[in-house]
Amino acid sequence: MADILLTGDKALDRNLEQLKASAARRIFGKAARAALQPIKNDAKRRAPRRTGRLATSIRVRALKRSRSRIGAKVTTGTAGSDFQGKTFYAAFLEYGYKIGKRSTGVRHAQALRRRGKLKRTEAFFKKRRARVEANAAKSLAGDKRREVPGLFFMRDAAESGRRSAAETFQRVAKTELAVELAKMKKTD
Repeated sequence: MADILLTGDKALDRNLEQLKASAARRIFGKAARAALQPIKNDAKRRAPRRTGRLATSIRVRALKRSRSRIGAKVTTGTAGSDFQGKTFYAAFLEYGYKIGKRSTGVRHAQALRRRGKLKRTEAFFKKRRARVEANAAKSLAGDKRREVPGLFFMRDAAESGRRSAAETFQRVAKTELAVELAKMKKTD
């Protein structure tokens, strides 16, 4: 995910201090969605096509609610993960993958690490751990699987639209802020 950080706009900072937190979140959410629309369209254009399902699944989604973060992201599939839903393969196309079977030592070591047992059982299974790690190192060194490189269509879309997204975000945020401040003055 490409993060964009905007700093240095003193007028925007002063005006934001006058607003309630909920209004500021609403303004930033709107601005983030508007800024990401061109990136979404570019990612759809760059997406590989066979059935068109992948391109249709690319959407702008809000980030998970948080007190410290406001924003949106361009993503495919479900909101939860890249590897879920009917377009789970989008992650494989984006990041690349390897064809073939992993060796047993690697799978076993990864499973133990994932469950946190490789560290916990260190005192009891020192010999076993050494054997598993030796097998893993051996199989990683001799990994014969064919690597299919990623297409990076989402990353390229994000990088090409980064500057315009920042400008759009700032423009929309200023416009929405002016509208919100005008509403506040009417109610006062």
